Amino acid sequence: MLAPLILTLFTICFAHHHVAPAIPILFLVPICEHFAAVGKGLSNYGFEVLICELSSSHSLTYGVSGPQASSLVTDIVKTLGWGGKGVIVVGCGTESIASIDAARGSGVVRGVVVCGNLGKVAERMREEVVGDGKRGERGSEEVAMIR
Repeated sequence: MLAPLILTLFTICFAHHHVAPAIPILFLVPICEHFAAVGKGLSNYGFEVLICELSSSHSLTYGVSGPQASSLVTDIVKTLGWGGKGVIVVGCGTESIASIDAARGSGVVRGVVVCGNLGKVAERMREEVVGDGKRGERGSEEVAMIR
C-alpha cells in the first residue's frame, strides 16, 4: 500500500483556454515545489495539470513501478474525470520508470515524456529491451539533438 501522495492540481485558466480541449498532463516528480511554476504556466495556456510527488517514501526502491504505477495513474485519471481524454504522463528522473510502467500497464495514458537524470531509465531499457534477447530485433534508432 502506498503512503499518502502529495498532489498539486492546476486547473485551466479560461482566459487563455485553447479552442480545442487539451489532453491533461500528469507529472510524476520527486518534489512538487520544483514543478509548481511549470504547472501554473501550462494551466495559463489552457492545460489541466496534476503534479504528483513521489517522495522518498514512494521512491522506486520501495517498489512504485510496474502494476503499482499503472494502478496509481489509472486511479488519479478516474478520480479527476480524465478517463475519456486520457493523459500525458511526464516522468522526471527516477520517476520516469514509473511513467513508462504506467503507460505500458494502463489504458489511460496517451503519451509519455521522460526528462531529467535518465541513468536508471537507460539501464532498465538496456536490460529489458536490448539485453534479454527475448524482444526480437531492436527497432531503428532515431536521435534528435535540440539546442
